[in-house]
Amino acid sequence: IGGGGATDDLKKKLRKHFDPCAVWRPTLRTDSDGRFSVTFTAPESLTSYRVMAIAISGNQKFGSADSEIVVNKPLMLQPMAPRFANEGDRTRTKLYVANNSKFEGRWKVTLRSNSLTEFPGNSNLHLAEQFVDLAPGKAAYLSFEVDYKNTGKAHWTWAAEPVSLVKQPLTPMLQDHLSDSMLSEFDIIYPRPILKDANLDKIGSGRRNLLKPLNPKLLKGRGHLDLELSNNLLFR
Repeated sequence: IGGGGATDDLKKKLRKHFDPCAVWRPTLRTDSDGRFSVTFTAPESLTSYRVMAIAISGNQKFGSADSEIVVNKPLMLQPMAPRFANEGDRTRTKLYVANNSKFEGRWKVTLRSNSLTEFPGNSNLHLAEQFVDLAPGKAAYLSFEVDYKNTGKAHWTWAAEPVSLVKQPLTPMLQDHLSDSMLSEFDIIYPRPILKDANLDKIGSGRRNLLKPLNPKLLKGRGHLDLELSNNLLFR
């Protein structure tokens, strides 16, 4: 590995496409030797995929086979972010960091969030960072304490990059090779509505303010209104 080089080509790609089905090809034809090839771009999940194939020839000949492929990186992040959370919760979210490379060193791991979540005790409430030392082939679990402050779509960006290597200079190419970053998204909801109301009204006589008959406390709070319009004769 050479030292130096253009760092513009080493921008870390944020992993955010995690389709559980890597590829689906329902119709393929083999050549005269019974072979075929398929090229596809794998999703950005670092996991194993089951490969299944079913072959049909004529009306009476068929067969099937299965195998497995593994998608990984020299340095892998596997966060255990929640599928959803409630406003007002506090959790300890774990992150699995695996060093599949031949290098030993120290990595800086960061977690950035949008305004819906905060990391208590940090000077920057939307950024948490930790350092971890990993030998080749070793892994570690890190824990991040999180407060859920508001409802909406949470966006978490996880990143890890080496800060030093043992008996090896840290070149820009190595830093890119031994880094990983990915996006986690999930909904933060309110545990239950405190106020809920249903109102039946009729549009007419020039009145256009449909919110006027509603409970004023509902309009001061946070939430959503569902509006249904009908020209049914039963309402006349």
